[in-house]
Amino acid sequence: MPTMQAKLFIAWSGCDETVPVARGIKLLERAPQADMHIFANAAHMVMIDRPREFNGVVRDWLGS
Repeated sequence: MPTMQAKLFIAWSGCDETVPVARGIKLLERAPQADMHIFANAAHMVMIDRPREFNGVVRDWLGS
């Protein structure tokens, strides 16, 4: 992934019991062009658990 040139947004949930935050952080470390947001109090499907916050963060990132 370090050779990837496209920007990457990683959305992760802070309370994901399926795929822990540590995995997201490892992904972030392998993708220097990436930005990551960890959503507190959200489970595996963060876009369903926190839809307003998720949409806002993604909108902000797309605008940057």
